[in-house]
Amino acid sequence: MKNKVNKVLAIVFVVAIIGMMAGSLAVHGRMYAYGLFKGYRDYLPEDPDIFDNIAARVNRLDYNANKRIVGLDFLRHLSARTQIIPPKQLVNVSTDMARLTTGGWLNVSSESFTPDKARDTLSFAQAMRDKYQIPTAFIYCHPALYEDGLLPGDVDAYDQNIPYADKLVEMLRSGGVKVWDSRDTYDGHLLNMDIAANKSDVHWSHLMALYTTFDAARYIGEQTGLELDWEKLDPDMFDRTVYKSLLFGEFARRLGIGLVTLDDVYMLYPKYDTYLTYERTDEDGESFREGSFYDTVIELDKLETDEGKSYSQNAYYIYGSNLARVHTHNEDAPDTTILVFKDSFGQPVSMFLSLAARDVYSVDMRSVDKDMEYYVDKVQPDLIIIAYCQQSFRNITVEIEGN
Repeated sequence: MKNKVNKVLAIVFVVAIIGMMAGSLAVHGRMYAYGLFKGYRDYLPEDPDIFDNIAARVNRLDYNANKRIVGLDFLRHLSARTQIIPPKQLVNVSTDMARLTTGGWLNVSSESFTPDKARDTLSFAQAMRDKYQIPTAFIYCHPALYEDGLLPGDVDAYDQNIPYADKLVEMLRSGGVKVWDSRDTYDGHLLNMDIAANKSDVHWSHLMALYTTFDAARYIGEQTGLELDWEKLDPDMFDRTVYKSLLFGEFARRLGIGLVTLDDVYMLYPKYDTYLTYERTDEDGESFREGSFYDTVIELDKLETDEGKSYSQNAYYIYGSNLARVHTHNEDAPDTTILVFKDSFGQPVSMFLSLAARDVYSVDMRSVDKDMEYYVDKVQPDLIIIAYCQQSFRNITVEIEGN
């Protein structure tokens, strides 16, 4: 009997896979073809050879296979619900996730700290100091583990997020890099988890990003002697518009409604008058805006709910998503130029910094084909800031021109 059930389940599974493939080609076939014949060029390096062309097409096919499969979300949600049975609090849907005692979720990582990436960052900082006389600072954007006892007991020994963070921060500081740790912000302002972290999404909240930028700008200014108008970043000097239960974040997309709590979104903008110019480069090309912080920086369209839904999957990105390059100019701020290398955690940090320094350039190294020193040489900043979460730091490649 058991063998018959297994055979029937196997047949159903194979038929379902064939059906998903056929449906995916019917619905998204044009995008698959576009990726193989044109879109793959986004993955090509300069002066590509035949192997680069093959690799680029494979990468584009892999991207489409992960994003454009009919029924994929249903299967993920079904998988999550079959896994999350009491008392189990760890599931795998794309990656290991643990349900925190707050009701939020965490991407669990078993990867122990290795010093290679930190050494690369230290070498980069030393080279920038010796060659350009420019200091480098690091803003560490911690994931959602700001208190003890948040992880379920069977996950605590497995997860390496906190040990990794402790060793990373210690190594960078001992090497002379000025580091601001967002966990110090959490403790210093007596914040709570509802303020600091989203429950349905991997990202921190915009409030946490603002508090951290406020503290980091003050600390970095004091440590480097550079003039930064950090007082303009005081959270008490910002208006707050709250959009209740709007964000349907990455965890929600993996697990589906029922296993997650939708998040409130805080739109934060200065109470005082501001005037900025704002230039950005993304997949749609270049664009330019000027006006107040509210009118230039905030992407109001991200607050619109998804079609037929009461929530938005993009609401976290009201300060920009993974924009390749952004340049803000604020004539009312001190004459200091900052170059920020950022990820999606660091994106709102770079936008808030536009209120503290005259020129802020931010670059997402995942979206450009130059190395970091290229942008240092081009911008000639007074200060370099690397604003990364732990996941990005585990995967970054810090390269110096000519190496």
